[in-house]
Amino acid sequence: VKDVSVIIVATQSFENTSPPHNARLQHLLGLPTSVLCFDMVEACNGFIKGLAVADSLLSMGQKALIVTGEVNSLTTQKAEMSLKVLLADGFSFSLVEKEAEKARSLIHTDGSRGDALRMSLHPPLAYMDGLEVFSFTHSEVPKLVKEADWINREDKDQIFAFHQANGYIVNRIGKKLGL
Repeated sequence: VKDVSVIIVATQSFENTSPPHNARLQHLLGLPTSVLCFDMVEACNGFIKGLAVADSLLSMGQKALIVTGEVNSLTTQKAEMSLKVLLADGFSFSLVEKEAEKARSLIHTDGSRGDALRMSLHPPLAYMDGLEVFSFTHSEVPKLVKEADWINREDKDQIFAFHQANGYIVNRIGKKLGL
């Protein structure tokens, strides 16, 4: 990781706001102070947004370290088991390099259903309206995939990766899209 020029940390798990996660990570990795480092307050979509930001910041051959994850056990202590299993602790570290072609992504931000999944540290609380989350994924995700005009609808060998920890939901999306 010595040739990393950007560090992006996407999380909603903040015990302290200062020093930020990005600065602590830059120091722990022994990277120079010239590395562009920042945190994004994001959860599920943090990785995709991190990729889009890295793609726009990097020049050819440069690398970014994207760190995403959560310590959800702090907010799910009193939650029912089904939510504890879905919102477990975990982090990923991804090293990405700028290639010739600009990455393609669709990013839409819609806070209108924000009450469907809420988390707070004070008091520690996690709540999810599973039916509303299902409704969103079943109605909105297929629309987004269909909006992506670069997808070759005739290519049956394409790979689609949906960020969803529920096999039933992923299968429903696939059926709705004819995949």
